[in-house]
Amino acid sequence: MRVAHRETWLPTLTAGCAAAAAYGSLLVTEFRGFHDFGLIGSAGMVLCWVATFLALPSVLAVMERLSPLDRPSPGLFGRLRRRTQGGIAFGEPFARLAARSPVALTVAGLALAAVGLVATVAYVRADPMEYDLRNLRNDESARAEQIRLTALAEEITGYVGTDGMAILVDRPEQVEPLRAALYARRDAAPEGEKPFKEIYALQDLVPKDQTAKIPLLLEIKERVLRAKKRGLIGDEDWSRIQAIIPPDDLAPFGIEDLPAGVARAFTETDGTRGRIVYISPITPESVHDAHYLFRWADAYRETRLPDGAVVRGSGRAVIYADMWAAVIDDVPPAVLFSLAATVLVVLVAFRGGRPAFAVLGALLVGVLWMAGLLVLLGVKLNFLNFIALPLTFGIGVDYAVNIVQRYAREGAGGALTAVRETGGAVILCSLTTTLGYLALVRSQNHAVRSLGVAAVLGELACLFAAVLVLPAALLWRDRRRPKGEESFLAVGRPTT
Repeated sequence: MRVAHRETWLPTLTAGCAAAAAYGSLLVTEFRGFHDFGLIGSAGMVLCWVATFLALPSVLAVMERLSPLDRPSPGLFGRLRRRTQGGIAFGEPFARLAARSPVALTVAGLALAAVGLVATVAYVRADPMEYDLRNLRNDESARAEQIRLTALAEEITGYVGTDGMAILVDRPEQVEPLRAALYARRDAAPEGEKPFKEIYALQDLVPKDQTAKIPLLLEIKERVLRAKKRGLIGDEDWSRIQAIIPPDDLAPFGIEDLPAGVARAFTETDGTRGRIVYISPITPESVHDAHYLFRWADAYRETRLPDGAVVRGSGRAVIYADMWAAVIDDVPPAVLFSLAATVLVVLVAFRGGRPAFAVLGALLVGVLWMAGLLVLLGVKLNFLNFIALPLTFGIGVDYAVNIVQRYAREGAGGALTAVRETGGAVILCSLTTTLGYLALVRSQNHAVRSLGVAAVLGELACLFAAVLVLPAALLWRDRRRPKGEESFLAVGRPTT
């Protein structure tokens, strides 16, 4: 137990702090969901490390008394236990590969990292964000209920459609000034960049100048009736005309007099009418384009009326646009904060010596591999999967930290021993994390699925960089080392 404590506290603490820093990078984001996620994740990493080193030794001591690990066991379980008593040699295949061709592995790893760097630069310049919202929704099979509810909503909203966004004014008298201001904004936009198509209000269903039009309608009615008496209108035509003949007591009407079925889409829960205005997109398909979503949301987000009143709009378009804008603004600082925090933790843990740069070099190779794979697979960044980037720095550095820590203890020529002895634990830790991310790949939501893909690629890339390229580079360096010279990582290695 003492040996386990002495040999593992520093690398595990370094890995835990780096992971906590990676989660903590989400605290700099403005989106509350990511902020809270970062708080929970960073606190969880620190508390898990504390619990492991405070509680686990006592638990192991109790378990050892109740059921010693080396006690004989009969049957299949006993044979399996005896064969794996020294641990499963997960690291052995990687050690053999590194020993067989260290130069080729090192050069290939660095070359792939260079390709990943070039691809990443081109990827960023071409705008890596996902703007097609259809790639972020649920699978068709999972949207059956949504489709059913949309059909019901279409019956309620009628010609307005379910894609129209509702704007609520304070008074019905503000509808016309709002309409005029919004149409002026639309007409001022260049052709092909119009922010919306039409504006609908309950007032559209109430004719204007009714007091002037009613006498004309009654006069027309009298002329039609005289024509009927003179036989100038046939029975077939009269059957159609009779249904629209106005009554003698025809009087002006307002929005309160409209039938409930007609006014339903413009009626609030308390029965108030006339304060809801709908603004419709250019086409139903355009709402799936985030670029258009920005224009649409900006068109009605805030409108100042001639009397100085301000009408603010919200709804799906504004919320999605704000989420998108927040993610675009949050990605660079979150990634830079995570990278800086990870570098700082590693430098402090290894006292700024060569081992720290070996760890960071392996992490850089893994991250560039990950970026190259994302480009190769055409994975775009969205409001959810971008968190895989800062998390990869903190979680991915774990593997190189353990390999370098063991190598520094072994000294020159200890690269293969580090992979054989420590690589198993490293691979097992990565496997459990990867399986957790793989569960996201089975999600019905495309955005969640993309997060799983990005996170898995980051895990695997950093793992292989740590257990293949890093040991191969160390082995290559040791073979070129003059006889009797100490390992170059021995300088500044951490002490316990």
